[in-house]
Amino acid sequence: MAEWIDFAALCVSGGAFFATWRTIKADDRSRRLAVRPKLSFYREASGPTQTVLLKMKSSGLGPAVISEYILLFDGKPLACRDEEDAQLVSNALGVELIRPYLLGYISPGSCLAVGDELPIVRFTVKQASGKSVDVHAMAKRFDVVVKHRSFYGDELFTDTSVDSLF
Repeated sequence: MAEWIDFAALCVSGGAFFATWRTIKADDRSRRLAVRPKLSFYREASGPTQTVLLKMKSSGLGPAVISEYILLFDGKPLACRDEEDAQLVSNALGVELIRPYLLGYISPGSCLAVGDELPIVRFTVKQASGKSVDVHAMAKRFDVVVKHRSFYGDELFTDTSVDSLF
């Protein structure tokens, strides 16, 4: 009879251990989701001012720590050196960019708090007399690939060429 009582006690303690383990795993998952970062990207193009803007916003529940960042123009990475990139973009678009312009770089390790917005691309096109410029089409030629992580170390990946922005 004592063996049956020992066996029943072992089963009860094993069940309690399993329930505790499941609770710990669920709690860990809940804590990770409670601070999970999400990066959102917005393209804005204003016809009257001939301005193009691409910005990144931390819209998740926790801060995003940037691991890798690539700014793409027509699917090719830009070196993120303003003068060289501005000339390349200006030539490819067939327009002149008005200073100041921004073709930004975000260094690895940078952190975006919840709600922070960061402009990545911003420029105004010099209007040529009698020539209409489609700034919406220009804005669509820029994309961003960002690898970021949460403070728990969960790796996340955002690619605007895959996600629909406009």
